[in-house]
Formats: sequence, C-alpha cells, structure tokens
Amino acid sequence: MNKLNNEIAANVSRNSQLTDNNKSLQTTKIIKQLGKSYLRFFAIVLGIAAFTFLPAQAQEQTIEDASIPQAEKQEIFNQDVKEKLIKKSDKGIPGQYIVVFKDWAAGSLGKNSRAPKLSDEMATVYGGKVKSKYQHALNGYAAKMTEEEALAISQDERVAYVEQDQVFSLSAEPQNVSGWGWGLDRINQMFRPLDGWYTYNNTGAGVNVYVIDSGIKGTHPDFGGRVVLYRDFIGGNGQDCNGHGTHVAGTIAGATVGVAKQARLISLRVLNCSGNTDVSAVIRAVDWVTAYHAKPAVVNISGGVSIQYSLDLAVQRSINAGVTYVVAAGNDGIDANYVSPARVREAITVGATDRYDYRADFGYDSYGRHYASNYGTALDLFAPGKDIVSACINCSTGWIYKSGTSMAAPHVAGTAAISLQYYPNASPAQVHDVIVRTATTGVLGYIGVGSPNRLLDSLMWE
Repeated sequence: MNKLNNEIAANVSRNSQLTDNNKSLQTTKIIKQLGKSYLRFFAIVLGIAAFTFLPAQAQEQTIEDASIPQAEKQEIFNQDVKEKLIKKSDKGIPGQYIVVFKDWAAGSLGKNSRAPKLSDEMATVYGGKVKSKYQHALNGYAAKMTEEEALAISQDERVAYVEQDQVFSLSAEPQNVSGWGWGLDRINQMFRPLDGWYTYNNTGAGVNVYVIDSGIKGTHPDFGGRVVLYRDFIGGNGQDCNGHGTHVAGTIAGATVGVAKQARLISLRVLNCSGNTDVSAVIRAVDWVTAYHAKPAVVNISGGVSIQYSLDLAVQRSINAGVTYVVAAGNDGIDANYVSPARVREAITVGATDRYDYRADFGYDSYGRHYASNYGTALDLFAPGKDIVSACINCSTGWIYKSGTSMAAPHVAGTAAISLQYYPNASPAQVHDVIVRTATTGVLGYIGVGSPNRLLDSLMWE
C-alpha cells in the first residue's frame, strides 16, 4: 500500500512536472496500471463518499485547495438585489416578467410551497396573466403583464424582485469541416500529439443525464433506445426540430461519438426550432428537474443569457437538491461572470478549446459580429468545443460538425456521468471537485484574463 500511495502522490502532481512526450507516456502507463485501486484511493483523498466508507456529512464537504478558485465566482444568490424591478435591454421580452417571492412569504420549496397560491393572488390583485408557477427550484411565477403592473408587484413586501424575461439562446454554430472528430481523443490523454484513440472501460451506465435544450432525436441509432423520457416546456412533443440538443446529447452519451456511452438521456425541450426560448421556460425545466430527478443525475445546459438573477437562483437551488449541473460559458468572447447560468458558482462552467489547445475562436457572422469562447474566473475548466462531430437530425450521414461552448459542456457532462457511475452517492460539490482536480493543467494558450488553465481529462476513469 505504501508503494501505491507513493505512486499516486507522484502522479497527482504530474501536470506541473511533466513537459515532454516521453514523460507523458510514462505517466499514462503508470495510471493505467494502477487501475481501480488508484481510483478508489484518489476518490477517498478527495472526500468522495465512495460506497459506505465515509460518514454522511462528508457529502456536504468541499475540498480546500488553492488551485481550485471556486471563491472567485461571484456570490449572486442574495435575494436583496438593489433593484426591485429589473429591466433588460438587448434581449428583454416586452410585457413578460418573472416574479420571485421572498422566502418568508412563500415558505419552503417543494409541495408545501405557498408560491402557486401567491401567484394567483398577485395576478388577481395587480393584474397580468400567469404563464408558469415555480415551487421546487424557485418560489415565484412568470406572467404577461404591463411594466406598470410589474412595478406595482415589485413594491409588494412579499416580493423579492420582479425581473423582465429574456430571450435565451443556444451557444453553438454549425460547421462544415473535413475529417473525423478529435474531442474524445483530446480528453483521453494529457499531452499532444493525439494518438487517434478514445480508450474507455466505463460508460456512465445507470446515470441519468437531463439535457435542457432543443430536444433529442431519440431514434438516432447512436442512442440505442437510451432516451428514456421526453418533456416539452414550450408546448410541443419533446422532439428536436433544431438539431442542437441532439448534437449535445450525442457528445454526452452517443455510442459512437459520446463520452458516457451507456448513460440514460432525458430530453427536456425548451428551445424552439430556431434555437431560442424564454428564460422562464428554462426555469420551468430546472424546476421540474429539481422535483422529479432520479439520482444519480447530471444536467447539461448548453445555452445562456446576460445576467438573469431568477435563473441563477433556480440553478443554484437545484444543485442544493443534489443535482450536478454542467453549463456552457457562452460564445461572446466576454467575461462569463456576466452570463447566466455560467456565473453560478456551484455549477461546472465550461469554456471551449480548439484542436490546437487554444481558447476557441469561432470567427464572424454575416453581420460582422465576432464570436469566441467566453473566459474569466467564472470558468472551472475548458473542453474541446470547435469542429466537434456528433449526431444530427436530418443529414444524410447521421453526423454533423458544430462549434461552440455548447459542444464543450457535454464532454464534461459525460465525464460527470462516468464519475457518478463509480460513486453514485457523490454530491454535486464532490463531482465538481474531482473533475477540476483531475484536469490537465498548463497546456492551454490564450485562455483569457482570469481563466483557469485546465483542460478536461477523462483518463482517470479508464
């Protein structure tokens, strides 16, 4: 055991010590030889509740480590926001608002919440037409109302704030490139050059991955019947008419192109055929997951919007309920601390890299707008996100390339599913910490101010 401990200790610091390919190959060989004994020991060191060896309270502990700057993510979940009525500019939806109740007014989250009754009462007294009621991840409701009605509601002592709804968009662009995918290959080895292989022994079997997106084409052969449930939060049948959600799901759990090749997929459709939706619809999906998820559970959100306090609060409270969230950092080339839900501290926020280990640049659109992976202290790590091949909904080959942080996040979601296959009782904080701790460090270029130089590494789970 002492020999094993010494080998593990030597390899934990491998990212800062190894610089050439020979040492990289030697380290990879050692890790593979250690196998499951290495994994169990490493997990215990991290505080993961492996099997029943650790006390229950260990699930609520996080790892103290200066190399994991979680504290740098902004604290954003205090209900005492400066403005009682929060209006949006660029993507605000006229006449549509989200009302968040104070905790004392609505009571506890869940089936005993007073939020549904309060929502109806507010509409009766102040006006407006209720669209959605929230009571599991958030106490509040979404409604159509005038700005005057929204202002009046915001002054009610039971209301924390009223926030204008926004257009929520996906974080990807389709790409036509030659050659096969490189993303799986890159997360499967610490250093370049790539060897052309994705080696795995673990598949995420038994883990449920909830894809909040445009839906999933469950009949695609790469899913093998593992899309087990469809829910639609915008009035459709849960099927994907955009293609974004199917591509994301393929990277998470496709048999050919996926990371966790036997994980179960749950399609939660919030994006329309154009790839847009309302933030209030995303909150509906988060609220549903919080109430009805089956553990072990991972949620992937490959989209975002400028700061939306109500969405951030819903995601944070859903994580508190025991659900691991992986979210895309966004593609606007800005600080992700200004993007929701990327700015949620407890979520795993993912930036995108290209095949050369640089922060991904996605070029310009037809209007001259420049797109690149977002950056900053809100990010936890990077993953491959440019020219990623995955499943499509209507192309003749069955596959399409897309680029964006939307494509990076599902690499991490699949890895989270594999980690939960090993340790199904691990808390979201523990899944977060093990993925961050095992990332390859110091290999990325032009990562942006404040970004962590960490690249997803699935090697531990071989």
